[in-house]
This record gives sequence, C-alpha cells and structure tokens, in this order.
Amino acid sequence: GDSSAFVRLTFAGAPFTGDRVVFVDAASGEVMRPVTPPYAQVANGLHDFHYARYGGLTARLAHALLALMGLLVIVTGNIVWVARRDPRRLRAGHRFIEAATVGVCCGLVAASAVYCLANRLGMANERGLFYGAWTLFATGALVLRPRPRPAIGALLGLAGLLFLVVLGLDLVSAARVHAVLVADGLFAGLAACTLGSAAASLWGFRKV
Repeated sequence: GDSSAFVRLTFAGAPFTGDRVVFVDAASGEVMRPVTPPYAQVANGLHDFHYARYGGLTARLAHALLALMGLLVIVTGNIVWVARRDPRRLRAGHRFIEAATVGVCCGLVAASAVYCLANRLGMANERGLFYGAWTLFATGALVLRPRPRPAIGALLGLAGLLFLVVLGLDLVSAARVHAVLVADGLFAGLAACTLGSAAASLWGFRKV
C-alpha cells in the first residue's frame, strides 16, 4: 500500500566479486538502483574469503584447520612467553598481554555462545548482545587481571555450558529428530570442545 516502498534483491556473484544487490520499486516493479555500492562489494569479497566460498569442502576444511592452529599459537604462545619471561608478572606490559589474550580470545568464544543462546530465545539485537558480552569479558579480564588457568577455564566452561543449553532447547522444541541431528551436531561439537578445552587448561596450566 506504500507507493514509495521498494524491495531489495540479492543475487550471488562469483567468488571475491561480492553479491549483486538490486532495488526494485514495489509498486511498478521497475529497477531503481541496480548497482551494488562499492563498500558492499568489498565487504562481500571479504565475506567470501572468510567463509572460503571461493573453493569447495577442501578449502573450507583448510581454513578451519589454519584458524585453529593460529588460535593455538597465539593463545598458548602469549601465555607461555609471559610465564617464562616474567613468572611473577612484575611488569605491567606482561600482565596486560596475558589478560588481553585471555579476555579477547576466550571471551570471544563465550560471547559466541551468548549470541547463539540469544538467537534461540528470540531476543532482540543478537549482534549487540554478542559485542556487549565480548566487551564485558575482555574488559573484565583487563581490569581484574586473573590468573590464566582459572580465567580460561571459567570462560570456556561458561561457553560450553551455554552451548549445552542451546542444544537442550533445540532438542525440546524440535519437531523432527532428523532436523536436530543435522542442525545441532555443531552445537554438540562446540560444547564438547569448549568443555574439553576448559578442562585441559585447568590441567595444562596448573603451574602458570
């Protein structure tokens, strides 16, 4: 009923070229703006690289493996480096590096779990809750400067429990078992990985 209304249509483009966005007049069906904005082309190109849309399953698995390896190097490398150079954490810079590593990296995992739970609960502004939780966890680590062992265990343990809650909500509300098996295999894996990582950190960094 609105003569000024329009419809936004998106067409998948070739890898790294971004999606093509077309605006169509809702009343007449005429094309209003057929050109995708430059910033959208750049953002979509980065999106294609981030999710390995330029390749098949092998490329996606390679991206996932490289991401995990990079994360392990950064997190364990920073903490071990600080522990060896400054066991008593006498330098402010070392305390900052340690707290920032734990808060930003492990806080990101916990914030992702908060995002998934907010989605399942139908809460508004999921993305805002994600960034708010991430900021809260990272800031809390920088302000409180906890020891890495309990901090990593707490953040990853919280993430694991939240992923289990998401999985439980889906199991209760799902109409078909097949849908649960397909959609929530990821959440089950995330819960297992985060809880396992929390337990490993409590054991592996017991002297840090």
